[in-house]
Amino acid sequence: MEIIWLSTGWFRERYGQQNYESAVFACAYDNYGNDCNFRVFLLNDRNLNSFADNFSKVKFLLFGRKNRFLSKLALSLSFILNVIKKRPDLIVCCHMNLSGLCYMVSRAFGLRYIIVAYGMDVWNRSIGPRTLAMTNSFLVVTMSRFTAAMMAKQAPAVKDKTFVIPAYVDTDRFSIKPKDTFLMEKYGLFGSKVILTVARLSRVENKGCKKVIEALPEVIKSVGKVKYILVGEGDEIPQLKERAEELGMEEQVIFTGFVDNKDLAPFYSLCDVFVMPSSQEGFGIVYVEALASGKTVIAGNQDGSREALSDGRLGILIDPQEQSQLTAALIDVLRHNIEPRLYDPLFLRESAKEEFSYDVFNRRVKEVFGRILN
Repeated sequence: MEIIWLSTGWFRERYGQQNYESAVFACAYDNYGNDCNFRVFLLNDRNLNSFADNFSKVKFLLFGRKNRFLSKLALSLSFILNVIKKRPDLIVCCHMNLSGLCYMVSRAFGLRYIIVAYGMDVWNRSIGPRTLAMTNSFLVVTMSRFTAAMMAKQAPAVKDKTFVIPAYVDTDRFSIKPKDTFLMEKYGLFGSKVILTVARLSRVENKGCKKVIEALPEVIKSVGKVKYILVGEGDEIPQLKERAEELGMEEQVIFTGFVDNKDLAPFYSLCDVFVMPSSQEGFGIVYVEALASGKTVIAGNQDGSREALSDGRLGILIDPQEQSQLTAALIDVLRHNIEPRLYDPLFLRESAKEEFSYDVFNRRVKEVFGRILN
């Protein structure tokens, strides 16, 4: 069987969406690689990395150019030519920006396609080609009930053909460890309580980091020395630094810049609480990584974050628009004025393993693709 896979990219940058897409692909390949030929089209990538070494039988086609229009044109033409030549049994579309291509070739050649949806890329889209693409897809895979509901509002026909497959956490890599002394010394953390956020710090995505900074003066008054570490890069950093300076918190707020996913685990070990009061989260694998590391988590209650924390069973949910709730939650956590299970490392880790292990994820992916390919 021939399967064509469309994505904006996996190798140029690795954030939550790229990790989720590539994990779905890896499970599909592991389960059906002997019976299927995979061709993977990647819009923004120019080079492969070691991840590609796991898939010796896969043909990767890279279309990254300095000019984005040329990238899109090259991918579109190559994709259409491959469809004409190979007549694939299935097309997997991993981004709504590429779904129009799938809809077009489906109408022209009678081919089946599915959509793997992540989060904001499918929320609140106006009626148009993307809605048609969702409506006419064979099925849709997404990582949260929240995103599934958002899609169903736009395209009611997808409600009965949407499969929710939450992301998984690598529980071998993310585990309970002592605080990393090298990083403690590097960032001057000895004697301080540590708050951590790991995110793409983008103004568009609104992870709530500004509100955490604004909570710091009150938190410090209540609990003593506190440092807030932000791991990630993005165009919001200048604004966050400016706000920290306005509040006199520039010494308390630490920006690490980008940290590769393979190097993240020691950063989780540093913190006393992980917080990301996002209001636009499709799921939030970073919450689960923190749980697997045995860390207390604070998240927003307005989006897919709820599902990562099992609707509050595994962490503290607050209204991300209410500054007072966030401030109070941080103080309560750092004073251990919360339910004991929510700062019990073993309970948090075992719960994360039970709900978000690779085995659970792989079983769900195998079930979905088995249904399609059979």
